[in-house]
Amino acid sequence: SVNNQRVPLPRKRKACSFLFCLSSLTLYLDFLPVTAFTHTLKPVCNISHIIPLDGAKTENESFNLVLEFINRNPLISVSYDSFLNISVYYISSSNVSYFAETTAPGFHQQNLKQTEVTVHIPAPESSQLSEMQNTSNPIGLLVNLDFIVGFRCISCKEKRRMTFNVTYYF
Repeated sequence: SVNNQRVPLPRKRKACSFLFCLSSLTLYLDFLPVTAFTHTLKPVCNISHIIPLDGAKTENESFNLVLEFINRNPLISVSYDSFLNISVYYISSSNVSYFAETTAPGFHQQNLKQTEVTVHIPAPESSQLSEMQNTSNPIGLLVNLDFIVGFRCISCKEKRRMTFNVTYYF
């Protein structure tokens, strides 16, 4: 038996314990920021502007809608799979009326990037549009976006269905 005396550890054991603790601490400090920054944030969508198409009034008018998608994730890229389903509603002071509907192709977006997507919107017949503008004061357009988003990072491969309602005021 040992009488309250300290028995020194062999040098190899000290070195192995020190290296194990140091490598564990290093792995933890490397892993902590990766897990903190890979929490998926919902992308943001805004209407940048509307481009009216020049030309004579025809039976079927149309315009281009420029949407701005913002990926707020610092380490995660975003993929807008297949199609973006877009429905446009006309907002007046008294009600909301269906205006047009179309689709746009999906795209891929890198982390912390902004992407502008121009969408061609076929408008209803000009007589219906004139009728809506004459019966009530126009306020703006409500754009409803429906799509599937895939988040891609080292530790995640997640897909979510998202719906955005974006309003554009005249």
